Amino acid sequence: MKSAGPLHNKYDESDVLTLSFSHYHYLIVVALPQDIKIYFLRSTSPHLVSVLIYDSYGTIVRRISNVMAIEGDQLSVSIGNLAAGIYYVQAISANGKAQGKMKFIKMN
Repeated sequence: MKSAGPLHNKYDESDVLTLSFSHYHYLIVVALPQDIKIYFLRSTSPHLVSVLIYDSYGTIVRRISNVMAIEGDQLSVSIGNLAAGIYYVQAISANGKAQGKMKFIKMN
């Protein structure tokens, strides 16, 4: 993805990561140590997704279910109370298909 428009002006480039899924795209801004912001950039149509955050052992530490992914919306996920470590964030479509994931390091 070349540009995320005004979001790139708001955040340091090193904090901006993108994930692409089959029919939708997200821009994820990691604003450690407090939260992760997921911006829904492009979508063929609104649809339900679940967002999972899990640790390096595969244990789910956050689950946000039935999020309506609508272009232009954002979702903020609190990670302030997670211990320091390596985590992954992943979106799961309504049909249960997981497509893509992002690794991040939580530092206290």
